Amino acid sequence: MKSRFLLFASIFFCHFVIAQIQNGPTRYDAFINNSKIQWAGLFPAYIKPGCGDVKNYLLDQFIKGTLKAYKPVQYRWPDALELTPVDKAQIKAIHNIDVSQEANRKDANLSADEIFYIQKDKLYSYIPWVSVRYPIVTPAGNFLGEARIFTTAVNTKSRKKDFRKKDFLCRSFQYFNLDSLTADNKLKELYGQGLIGTLWPVWLKSEKVFFAKDSSRALVNTEGNGFKSSIVINVPVYNIYGELTGNKSLSPDYKQEDFKKIAIEQDWYYCKKKNRFFTKVISIYLCAADEMIFKNNSVLLKDGYHAILKMKL
Repeated sequence: MKSRFLLFASIFFCHFVIAQIQNGPTRYDAFINNSKIQWAGLFPAYIKPGCGDVKNYLLDQFIKGTLKAYKPVQYRWPDALELTPVDKAQIKAIHNIDVSQEANRKDANLSADEIFYIQKDKLYSYIPWVSVRYPIVTPAGNFLGEARIFTTAVNTKSRKKDFRKKDFLCRSFQYFNLDSLTADNKLKELYGQGLIGTLWPVWLKSEKVFFAKDSSRALVNTEGNGFKSSIVINVPVYNIYGELTGNKSLSPDYKQEDFKKIAIEQDWYYCKKKNRFFTKVISIYLCAADEMIFKNNSVLLKDGYHAILKMKL
């Protein structure tokens, strides 16, 4: 256990100290320079356990030696530019992990570096690769995080495809707090507009915007800059001394600045023949920035994510 921890810790440290992040686009994301791409962002995604049991399938193929696998790849780091093949013997030598052992299989997680992008006013997703990860645990049993042990399903060419039913894995949500995005997440923004800002004018003209609470269609407000609700909510009223004096009924308008969190609903697909992952965006949920005011007019997707509006794609 101690040797395994030390190996993980040293590899984890070296990645941060030695590796230099690439500033410019690579073969995986050069497409975002196309003038038709209006916005692009990078987000990590975990492929949830039981998602078509794809994790065990990949491990089985890796153990058999039939899976194209490489030393761990991270976005815009040098290891993504030159892929180095790796097998189970090397994994055991480097990480002290026998991936064929059942206990180790259960510990493994599957993650993806996912690039969302907007093209012609529509949101798409692209999976350049997935990685198998294992937990970093100290000899005392303290969990420090996870380390990638190998990368597979590398895809530099195909971003859009016809989705086949036989390739379907599962449906999942990706959650983002837009206020916490870093420069590494923001790959491309036109005129300083983020994801919501880019699509908001499109949604105002769309007939596929609904309230998450009751699935009623959201109508554009009289000012033409937001959506008006058909649901009446009671809002507490306080005097200048902070004392509750009563309630007032409102049918609130929702404007772009009311939303700082989003949830993206998407279907996952895996093509065994080409060893590639694909995702199809199904819906986008806009979640209230002020949850105390809007929570009675929303749907709780998970802690901190109260969905008000739902955009169907």
